[in-house]
Amino acid sequence: MIFPEYKLLYIHIPKNAGTSIERTLGSHHNEFAYGDNHDHRTLRHYKPLSFMDRVGRFNSSANLKVNLQQFELKFQQKIKPHAENQTWITRSDYDDYFKLSFVRNPWARAYSWYNNVMASETHRKAHGMSKTEQIDLTDFLLRFEDSWGLQSQLYWLEDYDGSLPYDYIGYFETLADSFQEACKLANIEERELPHVYAGKSPSYLTAYDETAKDLIAERYKKEIALFGYCFEGRINDDIHYTAAL
Repeated sequence: MIFPEYKLLYIHIPKNAGTSIERTLGSHHNEFAYGDNHDHRTLRHYKPLSFMDRVGRFNSSANLKVNLQQFELKFQQKIKPHAENQTWITRSDYDDYFKLSFVRNPWARAYSWYNNVMASETHRKAHGMSKTEQIDLTDFLLRFEDSWGLQSQLYWLEDYDGSLPYDYIGYFETLADSFQEACKLANIEERELPHVYAGKSPSYLTAYDETAKDLIAERYKKEIALFGYCFEGRINDDIHYTAAL
């Protein structure tokens, strides 16, 4: 999400408290219908084309796909307006804006996405499921491993060369403190962060069998190592990721 008033670019990874953050900063999501009212563009979607990164943009099928999606969003801007294609950013602003995102324990995030899909008729339909079909977490992870909501957090975060060019990456697990610190660094006045969508499901810790636990460990091993996660939580008490800052 682009916030020109703060010179801020926020990357909204699904199930990482993004709705609370965007509404606190003053997004315009209420202008759009449900299903079109979130801005989940990746960092690569936002990045304007430049001579410097022309090679990286086309060096993999994943990067090429993002480029095609960027073109499609811009083409549909007047045909089908929604939150993800209404605002874009210039190259100079992209270079200058404060870049912010938040990450979450992959086991917890996958479980939250599973519950979101199972509770939503819209998401069920998108996954080819009937209104009444019930599947457990392990089957869901196996059946929909390539679905949009189960993409690695690095899918949203990485630049075309695999780098993380952020000013701040906070942790969901220390959300209130992380958000306040990020606001200070971005010169945004202090404000309370509400919990817009409070989950009602049991803890993810009781939801996983060994098969499901191992699926997450293998699928997200890069982000688990990078951000210091283990199944039970995090291996340190930091409130933001520092290695690339």
